[in-house]
Amino acid sequence: MGKFITLESYNGEPVITEPGLEDCEQETGFHFSARTAKEGCIQVTSNNAPIVRGLLVHRDYVPEEIRAIRIDSAPKVIYTAGRLPMNCLRITASSGSKSIGKIITKSARSGKAEDPTESLDETPSEAPAKALQEVGV
Repeated sequence: MGKFITLESYNGEPVITEPGLEDCEQETGFHFSARTAKEGCIQVTSNNAPIVRGLLVHRDYVPEEIRAIRIDSAPKVIYTAGRLPMNCLRITASSGSKSIGKIITKSARSGKAEDPTESLDETPSEAPAKALQEVGV
């Protein structure tokens, strides 16, 4: 296995699932307190590769920690923690979709009016089918 490192910033390094990590261990957490809610932001932590990939390219995401693993001397990102404006999180009673990408909207990133059908289902560097995988939640 490679060596774990912390990156100072994200510069387009590939994002992978940590080797040996089970599906049930791939987690994303959205955390906010009364204080951070008043500030209009949420804390996000994730080691789920599609979510990490989407967060790191999101215009309004402020990473506070980026962990990577060195494989063949190249860093591969496996985890991030940071802040995201609260208006980027959309939780609905029933969206009819089980796509993780439906959680983080494009509205804040694109500057367009919010549309509940829009989501961060693709990143500029990948084909839509690969950007955010469908998972059961």
